[in-house]
Amino acid sequence: MLSDEEKQHLRAEEIFRQEVRLELKAAAPKQSKMGRFWSALNTPFVLWMLSSVLIGFFGWAYSTIQSSRDANARNEELVRKLDVEITNRIQETLGVIGPFVNEVVLTEREASRIIEVPALGAPDRVSGLVERAASRAIAILNNAPKADRASGIYPEYNWRTFLSLIAELQPLVSPSERKELAASTDAFRALEKMGLGGQGVLLSKVVGDNSNEANDVEQNLRFVMKTIGRVRLDRWKGPDDVQTPPTS
Repeated sequence: MLSDEEKQHLRAEEIFRQEVRLELKAAAPKQSKMGRFWSALNTPFVLWMLSSVLIGFFGWAYSTIQSSRDANARNEELVRKLDVEITNRIQETLGVIGPFVNEVVLTEREASRIIEVPALGAPDRVSGLVERAASRAIAILNNAPKADRASGIYPEYNWRTFLSLIAELQPLVSPSERKELAASTDAFRALEKMGLGGQGVLLSKVVGDNSNEANDVEQNLRFVMKTIGRVRLDRWKGPDDVQTPPTS
């Protein structure tokens, strides 16, 4: 138990210490606003709060960037698969229609040499050949069950039409590429009309119904091949592309 004298002594020591602290604080230079700011920033609570905010932000940023990269990778893979599918269908189409046109053209040329007259055909016959070539081309492009041979690569596209593949591809490419796809779509629809017999004798629309050229089998079949060529864009051309029949 402390005596009254000891208690007074301890109290005097505490008072002295407090007076010294106040004197030292009064003698110390005042901190600037920036100094007070950094002093406050350096407290444990503020440092913990800032670290939590920064960790959360960087985590969100990384997740967002990674999600964007994953989405871009998926889109690129989808574009690649669609291009491969369409390219193969077009090459299969040219592989069937090209030889057919060649065979008809060579037969017509041989007949014209024998009878020494131009290789002309009756309008109904010419229209029928055009319709046959165009309808076969459409069947292969659509990978239809009645096509000469299956032209699909990926099972998920087995029952997809040519235009549905283009429709899926359009939002995944640049605006300039969309214009090219629109041109390919127009050419495909023109080919569909030929396959349905809606065009009649094709060149009669260009050179007149009574022109020899309008009834020329070779000229009309080349018109079909040219339309297929308009369907095929540069992105769908490969090293083994089938060429159109010779002109001479």
